Amino acid sequence: MTDVRLLMSKSKGFVAGVIGYRNHSLNIINILKKNNLIKKIIIFCYKKKNLNQLIFLNNNKKIYYTNNFSELKNADFHFITSPTQTHLTYIKKLIPYNKKIFCEKPGLKSVQDYNYLKKIDNKFKKNIFFNYNLIHSKLFKLLKYEMSKSKKNRIINISIYSTIGISFLKKFENNWRFITKNILERITGNLGVHHVNFSLNLFSGIKKILITEKCVARKNKIDTSSIYIKFKNNSSVNMFLSYATPATDRYEYYFNHKIIVCENSKIYSLSPRNYFDKNGLFTRPPKKLIHKFNKSIGQDSIHSSVEYFLKIASEKKNFPLNYFENAINTAMVFLKKY
Repeated sequence: MTDVRLLMSKSKGFVAGVIGYRNHSLNIINILKKNNLIKKIIIFCYKKKNLNQLIFLNNNKKIYYTNNFSELKNADFHFITSPTQTHLTYIKKLIPYNKKIFCEKPGLKSVQDYNYLKKIDNKFKKNIFFNYNLIHSKLFKLLKYEMSKSKKNRIINISIYSTIGISFLKKFENNWRFITKNILERITGNLGVHHVNFSLNLFSGIKKILITEKCVARKNKIDTSSIYIKFKNNSSVNMFLSYATPATDRYEYYFNHKIIVCENSKIYSLSPRNYFDKNGLFTRPPKKLIHKFNKSIGQDSIHSSVEYFLKIASEKKNFPLNYFENAINTAMVFLKKY
């Protein structure tokens, strides 16, 4: 097998180490392949039986597969895109390298994991970036900008509807989403963490939270969840998440002076507040298109999130501590069982 150090020495750029090689990992790998900063991608495959096939099928000169974890030392920074239950295991292994770490959300699976991450030195916390990609979206920036224009402009309520009907499909009957006992892996945490983190970065300071879960498609298999959060500034968030209804992704942000809606890969603004029909009665304001995503808010924000990580990592800067704190506190919202 070719020594990866020889491959790296032939060109300029950075070497990315990736833990994970399929499903969502491929999405991250494809972004890295197209980035001009990246000259080589070392992909760790822990299953030796899959390694030969991956090497045989690989036709990209940037990519190098290995099942030798120590070869990740040769990377300039690392991406953890493996399953949730492995996140902290790999974080612990990578911390001694003292390099930047991109870790998929949630980054932890238990209160014990939280306690460990809470206690690590700040210099290591500043090296770790948890991929809550929605806070790198155009939507998040628009909301922050709207709030910054005046102290009077505040979000009163956020309503999230994120649904898809996969729980009725036979092939998903025993899918991990429905058999896991970890709240962070089933619909409540798997989908909910994105919007909880988004809200924490808008408001901070949770005052109250109520989570309810139920089984719709099959007995004893949770596929639907409702989450209510009240923040210390009296803003509130309502989420309806389901794998048992027709597909919908609709996010509504109710300001005291306008409404911003994200739906079907578009962002709309509805204003003014005082809008009347021909009879002089209040009616819903007209909507104006203010942004259209290239693909979707999810795909566009993942790309923006990876680009942000690469910029900080390549410039050898640190990630803000509040990114780390908000990330691990997001997971605790679910683990605390309010």
